[in-house]
Amino acid sequence: MVIYADVLIFSNTVIDYALLLITSTILKAKCKTWRIITGSIIGGISTLYILLENNLLIVDLLVKLCIGFLITIITFGNRNFKILIFSYVIFLLISFSFNGLVMFLQMYFSETFVSNNLVYYINISPIFLILLTALFYMIIKTIQKILCRKNNIESAEIEIMFLDNICKTHALVDSGHTLTDPLSNSQIIIV
Repeated sequence: MVIYADVLIFSNTVIDYALLLITSTILKAKCKTWRIITGSIIGGISTLYILLENNLLIVDLLVKLCIGFLITIITFGNRNFKILIFSYVIFLLISFSFNGLVMFLQMYFSETFVSNNLVYYINISPIFLILLTALFYMIIKTIQKILCRKNNIESAEIEIMFLDNICKTHALVDSGHTLTDPLSNSQIIIV
């Protein structure tokens, strides 16, 4: 089978971009676009590893884990080590999920499937693969919206004045009912 390096790099860069975008969305991390693009380009270029001859699974695994960690550092920055490791684990879980989808595809495209050095190449249309990635992105976003609905808890900073003392604090806006102050029509708050 002929493997086209430009198609391999391009399609994997787009896929890595989507996976990093999903990861940053799940982490609620505000990543700069250039960081996500740089991380995805590194991921796309790293798929050229398929062209190397290596028969040691442990070496392949370590190389892929190191590349994934490098992509995580580039994308999410050099933050707190625990946060960086957590970001890496989430990126791996998202990547493994997408890999499961690719393995599912292998059942239907087995004659055009190449695997070497823990890199997979499916000789199918890059447009189809990118559309599949977009579908995966939409599925993850839908699941996230269902599972992680935002609590509409609003807070307000208030000042309480008693005699000559002033106390500043935060209070929760009571959204469980429609009560308002009859004089000012302001929302009721809980202190």
